[in-house]
Amino acid sequence: GQVDGLGRHKGPFIALDIGGLAPEQIESELFGHEKGSFPGATRERRGAIELAEGGTLFLDEIGKLPLEIQPRLLRLLEHKQNRRIGQSRPMAADVRLIVGTNRSLRAEVNAGRFRSELYYRLAVVEVRMPPLRERPEDIPMLVEHLLDRLGVRGPARARLTEPAFLEGLANHRWPGNVRELRHHLEQRLAHPDDPDEDEDDDGPPTRALGASSCPPLHEAHATFERAYLLDLLEACRHDVAAAARLAGVDRLSFDRLLRRHGLRERI
Repeated sequence: GQVDGLGRHKGPFIALDIGGLAPEQIESELFGHEKGSFPGATRERRGAIELAEGGTLFLDEIGKLPLEIQPRLLRLLEHKQNRRIGQSRPMAADVRLIVGTNRSLRAEVNAGRFRSELYYRLAVVEVRMPPLRERPEDIPMLVEHLLDRLGVRGPARARLTEPAFLEGLANHRWPGNVRELRHHLEQRLAHPDDPDEDEDDDGPPTRALGASSCPPLHEAHATFERAYLLDLLEACRHDVAAAARLAGVDRLSFDRLLRRHGLRERI
């Protein structure tokens, strides 16, 4: 609500997960590139900064931004300018930047992995997000949201929202936070008859769901495929052509997959 009230709530909101990109992809995804600026750059591409023009850019896992790219982000903050790879002149950039990290950036600065001048530019207002273990009351809502993202319906959804199952999730410490919760739900969908975790195991102490509740192979495959497509689209900022290339399939086949899972209308 406070973020929405800062005057840019009508502008675009673009999220880019630095940690989910290969190091060689980050600069192009963030700043964009000109056609022919490097091998494989067959057309110009707007980066996340341009896409967020007039709105908000959220960079997750900022601590993983390569050291050599950090001065370019600092230049954006200090001079409000962006320059694509291969572009001769910078262009004006009007974005609000929000970053997220699960690392201590102060420690990264001390270790020489993060530039101090960029850190102080970013650390104007800091908001601490409590880890999942400190807010177990959020788990039922997060489970519902993640199951929506995974497209889980019917008996499988009912199993994963049973009070006893949710209670088991609430008792776990979740060192990997929401990513670990999502991974665990995916595991339970694929292997609902797994035995209980040992007390000394780091996994969530949830009970087995029973072999009789194991979904048919085609259902488990469809659940995984839909989640995979959603992750691809998110990683490529809903650029269907880029997602198809990343998946290693042609555009037509990728379109068919999106339509099969009811995702084409989201693009």
